[in-house]
Formats: sequence, C-alpha cells, structure tokens
Amino acid sequence: MPIKTKPLPQFSEADKAAFWKRVDKRGDNECWPWKGSKTGNVIGKKMRMPSERYGRFSRKGLGNFRAHRVALFLKTGKDPGDLLACHSCDNTLCCNWNHVFAGTAQDNSDDCVAKKRIATGDNATPRKYPESRKRGEANPASKATAEIVQRILKIGADAVLAGKLRSLKRLPVGFLKHLKCCNPDIDLSIPNIAWILKGNGWRHISRPPILKALMQPPKNWELYT
Repeated sequence: MPIKTKPLPQFSEADKAAFWKRVDKRGDNECWPWKGSKTGNVIGKKMRMPSERYGRFSRKGLGNFRAHRVALFLKTGKDPGDLLACHSCDNTLCCNWNHVFAGTAQDNSDDCVAKKRIATGDNATPRKYPESRKRGEANPASKATAEIVQRILKIGADAVLAGKLRSLKRLPVGFLKHLKCCNPDIDLSIPNIAWILKGNGWRHISRPPILKALMQPPKNWELYT
C-alpha cells in the first residue's frame, strides 16, 4: 500500500546549503550521519528506539521533511512520492544518497529479510526455540485439552465422511451448535470450536487426513472420501 507523504518542493541553493551543513559528509561508501534535529522519541504511546529515529530537515515556509528523503531527492531530482526512501545501510540517520533508494514497503521488507534482520522460516523464534512457545494445555489461558481437541477433530472428520460438512472455510452454525449440544463436556465457545476445526489453533495436534484435505483440496479428492 502506498504511503502518503508531503510533496518535496524545489529547494533553493540556500536551502541546499543549509541541508548539507547538517550532514557529516564522509567517504563515498561511508554513512553520512545527520547532525540536525531528529524525529520525536514517541509515536503515540510507543517510545521510539534510537534506530527508529530519522533526521528532520526544516525550512521556514516549507515545512518539515525526512532528511534521507531530501538527500535522495537532491541526487535524482525526482520526488519519491508514494514510495519509501529505503536505506541499504540500515542507518536511519544516514544521508549518503548512495545508501538510499526508492522502493515500496514490500521492497523494504524484502531487503530486511534478505539481510536476516527479521527471523523468518526455520530461523523464526517459535521454530528455532519451540520450548519458548507455550502450546496447548501448557498455555495458562487455554480452556481446551488435547483430548477435547482430538474429539472435536474426530467429530469434524466423521461429519465430512457422512457428507454433512463440505468446507472448513464457512462452517455451518447449525453444525457447530449441534456439536456443542451433543457434547456438553466440551466447555468451549462456538468460535473456539470453529477455530480448532479450521486449523487456526492447536496445530501441533495431528489432524485427520480428511480435514487436511479440506484445508487444501487435492486433485484426487475421491481418495479421501
């Protein structure tokens, strides 16, 4: 989704001189730290980390602008507009225009993942350290038990085989109410029962093959019926 930013004006030579006066220019491949004012320490009620603060370039009559966006604009002569000004060096205060490029939020996210600044896949904390994640009955907020979940999954599988249930995307409310009514010991709300059947919770519990097939219908559906 494109972001909404204030359009960058055509800066005068005096504006450009004032801008570079606030930049600590170093080697071509080094970061050029912004020495002027920075964005605030707080976003709403959340404190900014030092690495989340950006340089702020202010000119009377023009307004406030992110310093790294101005640096990119002075290099290319083109306003990034709805695009982000992304840092290849990951230094938010850097104004070296060789370290800044225009890109979408997805480009910025992909760059972050490629540098392994965000743990994904097998490096994600829940997979790398599964013991750190309290699942199922180990979670103090859980009302269900592994036995109850397995029963719910078996009832769902039997309903599919009997032709009473054809999809997990939109579970019939009547079916969920009937399941709860016929099993009073299942002390869970209807949304929680649906959550389990859809596979949104208790994923560590083995699911019947027929329910797995409903989640991702295979071409050879007849093998599951």
